[in-house]
Amino acid sequence: MITLKVKSLYFVLLGTLVNGLVEYVIRVSLSRRDAAAYRGLFGRVVDDPCRQLADDRSKNIRAHTFAFETTCQQIFTVNGCLFLLLLDVSTNGRTRPSLGPLLSNAMVQIGVEKLVDFSILLTLKKVYGYDIMARVEGRSWKWSLLISPFMLLFSAMQMMDQPGLYCRAGAPSPHAATWEPCPSQ
Repeated sequence: MITLKVKSLYFVLLGTLVNGLVEYVIRVSLSRRDAAAYRGLFGRVVDDPCRQLADDRSKNIRAHTFAFETTCQQIFTVNGCLFLLLLDVSTNGRTRPSLGPLLSNAMVQIGVEKLVDFSILLTLKKVYGYDIMARVEGRSWKWSLLISPFMLLFSAMQMMDQPGLYCRAGAPSPHAATWEPCPSQ
């Protein structure tokens, strides 16, 4: 949600690309990190601690987790926009949130997320022979949209429950926001 409040599209793109690079490295190295963790945790008590990683069920869980994470990231981005708009949270401390900049920031985030996920899918398929799309094919993901309102409610409650983050705006006016970032102390 922080990225949605950034005024410069350049910094939104830069921050999103850095996050995307970190996500790429984490996703592509997941199997190797899991294998190292399994060897470290179970290597002394089990003959082949990594055998479970090669199980079909384990691979399916990874594929579905990948797809669910992608869906959730997009829902959280949209929920961040809705949170700022519906609760009338100022992004600059003076005026109401503007739909145009919020949407452009959200589109950059979602676009980079799709690009990063495509790069991860391509790398995993071509380099490691792991086809995530084949594993989730035919599965309905419509149920994940049902959790969207709960994510919005949870994220709104989480943001409003952090004292010192957002304060009620000063004197009410048609152009002033209801909430604004609290002044630093």
